[in-house]
Amino acid sequence: MIDLEDKVDDIISIYINRLHHTDKTVGVIVNKEIAGYILDNLIRLDETSIKEIDLVDYMNIDEYLVSVDDNGVITVVPIEDFGVLDKTDIFYIDMDGDIEQNIIDYCVNENKEVILFGQEDDCDGNCKNCNCHDETYLRTSEDEDGNTHGFTASRSDGDSYMSYSYYSSDELSHEDIQKMLKAFGF
Repeated sequence: MIDLEDKVDDIISIYINRLHHTDKTVGVIVNKEIAGYILDNLIRLDETSIKEIDLVDYMNIDEYLVSVDDNGVITVVPIEDFGVLDKTDIFYIDMDGDIEQNIIDYCVNENKEVILFGQEDDCDGNCKNCNCHDETYLRTSEDEDGNTHGFTASRSDGDSYMSYSYYSSDELSHEDIQKMLKAFGF
């Protein structure tokens, strides 16, 4: 997961950079408003051309795929069915609200490269289970009784991003979590 300060401008920069450094079809799954903004930036590139743009108003869909293939051909379509996702190899998926989990699951199950992104949380550093003041961010999931059922830890050193998640119905102690994190280099 990539945390972004300025979600739209940052993801456009990351997305366009990826287009220039791969020979695969790269897509971004976002809501209609962001899809239009990304499209506006893509058509300004000299090496792109338009194949299909379908920013529909007659349907109640707010999940759009913006993709660019190796030849620079842009496609923007609503995700009415998963078939529109099959020709894309790499997906950047917005995690801030509009995209349903079943789309993410489909992309992962089809062995696509999936990069999740979202707006950086505004945290004062005093919230429960938040280590945002250091380089490792740890998030746990708890039930009503406070029993931990899983966690996600991630770290970025500027050049790379590492994430480790563990979820189980078993109760985990703080020590159990620390042992797992140490085993994976966190």
